[in-house]
Amino acid sequence: MKYLLSLLCLLASHSIYAQDTLYYVKDAPILIKLEEVNPGKIKYKTWDYQQGPSYITARRDIAKVVLAGGKVLWLNERAWEKEIEADRAASPIRRSSRKAYGRNMVSISPIAVVVNGFGGGIAYEHINKSGTLGIHLPVYGTLDYKGAYFIPSLRIYPLGQRIASFFVAPTLIAGYGERFIYKDSVDKYGYEKSYNSREETMFLGFLAEVGVNFQLTQKLFVSLAGGGGVNYADLADADKSKYAALGKFSLSFGYRF
Repeated sequence: MKYLLSLLCLLASHSIYAQDTLYYVKDAPILIKLEEVNPGKIKYKTWDYQQGPSYITARRDIAKVVLAGGKVLWLNERAWEKEIEADRAASPIRRSSRKAYGRNMVSISPIAVVVNGFGGGIAYEHINKSGTLGIHLPVYGTLDYKGAYFIPSLRIYPLGQRIASFFVAPTLIAGYGERFIYKDSVDKYGYEKSYNSREETMFLGFLAEVGVNFQLTQKLFVSLAGGGGVNYADLADADKSKYAALGKFSLSFGYRF
């Protein structure tokens, strides 16, 4: 009796092992016995009725056939591409590599151009858990046109954190410093003329900024960022300086943890 049961189990396992599985592009998979694979179609019998007729189906309607030994025959290129994309998205190596980048970033900018002055700055940034948003808090100083600026921004990373992380950022700018201003005047003969003046003024405006962070290692990075916008609170006494354009560019080196 035990021998008979063992034989039945062996036969059953062999039958299951010998099954081929056909996966349609849209319909549910079925068990088959594959007979032929041609350039435009395949021929098979249904597993539960192998004595019956053979069926022919166009390859475009079939994603793949998994043979009894485990080999996969991909019959639809688009279905194969979707499978690869799904495997990449679910890869534990890919997930771990994204998590390896720290969410806190400190950096120094030895080269920076703010408004119309050259200088440098330091910054701190905190990234959210998904890696798509960052609060960036930099402080800059300029030397030729002396000034100090605080330029906070919300950095949006549409592709998350990776070796090259692209971002766009709505940015505020607040500061106080010198600026080159064009003024109009009227001389004693009644003629209008323009002249340049270097005056101290306050900056409070908005920038649209874009940039990219390049990971040199999991800890070290280089960042390029720049943008332009409008100064809404220019307190200098010059009509032409009202709503003047603002600009900012920086090259930064940093560490993340």
